[in-house]
Formats: sequence, C-alpha cells, structure tokens
Amino acid sequence: MTWSSAPAWRTARSSAVNRPFSGSQPNADIWLDPTEPPVNQDAADTILDAGVFVIGPGSLYTSVMPNRVVPGISDALQRSRAIRLFGANVAIWPGEPDGFDAVQHHRAACEYIGDDVVEFVLVNNNHAGTLPTEWQPAAVLTSETDDFGSTQLVMDNLLHAEDPYHHDSDRLADLVIRTAIRAHAG
Repeated sequence: MTWSSAPAWRTARSSAVNRPFSGSQPNADIWLDPTEPPVNQDAADTILDAGVFVIGPGSLYTSVMPNRVVPGISDALQRSRAIRLFGANVAIWPGEPDGFDAVQHHRAACEYIGDDVVEFVLVNNNHAGTLPTEWQPAAVLTSETDDFGSTQLVMDNLLHAEDPYHHDSDRLADLVIRTAIRAHAG
C-alpha cells in the first residue's frame, strides 16, 4: 500500500494493516520502493541539529515508522544527540496492530530505529474516556511495572477532553517540554 502521491523514490510501504498481533514481536513488514532511496539531507541535518525530537504519536506502521526506515533518516536518528522521545498512541483502531499495548508499540519502533534511539516513552495514564462501541477503538495500556528496557517511562494524562481517543496536543507538548527540561537537568 502506498502512503504518498510523491514520486516512487519517496514511497514507503507497509503490510501491517489488518494483520493480527501474536507473540512479543509485531507481525508486520515495512519496506521502501526503491530499497535505497536518497535521503533528504535537510531533514537529516535537522534531526542532527535538534535538541529534542519526538517520534509519534500516530498509526505505528502507516505513518510513524515508514519514514524512519529511510537509511539516511534512521542513521541521523541513531547519531543525534537530541533528547529522543517516543509518543505512544492513546488508542488503536481496528487493523492498527490489534492488541498492542505501549510496550509493544515501543518494541516495534525499536525494531526499526534501533534499541538505543529512544530515551523516553510518553504514555497516557487516563483511560476514562469512552466513544461509541461501533467505532471500536481500544485504549493503549501500560503500567508502571511494564518493561521498557533502558527507556524511561513517563506517564501523564494526555487525553483530549472532547475526543478521548486522541491526544490533547497541548498536554502532549507540555509533557515533552517537562521531560526535556528534566533530562537536561540531569
């Protein structure tokens, strides 16, 4: 499936939609067509110059990860000295790897960008919101005892007050800033 109307050299593809999750690893593939597209050097330089960058939130295999597998982009992410955060979704929709919790989102991201790239994972801890059942979203869950490896878990209420299956961008931005300040302080 192609997620861009851009020329073929800028196309990322994914086979994750509507694939079931089983075990500890995602049952999905992400590939590039062609396999070695040229990197946008401005994008790579921006990543290298950044003080903070956030991966996600978004549909893991159809928006968050495909552009991270471009060789020059993934290299820049691994070499960057920025504070690196991964924003887990607050909810998943049918077909976006069903059954994923925050740990599985994090592990899937690390599979494509490297285990040591993400320093902090930002996760919603408010699961009080409800939407009509015909929408069939499911909350992305985690607990303080979940194993994120060397990545530090940062939990806060990230729900949008009127749309509880989406992030509140102001709350997320505030958490990114607070996490970056704590990380810089030491």
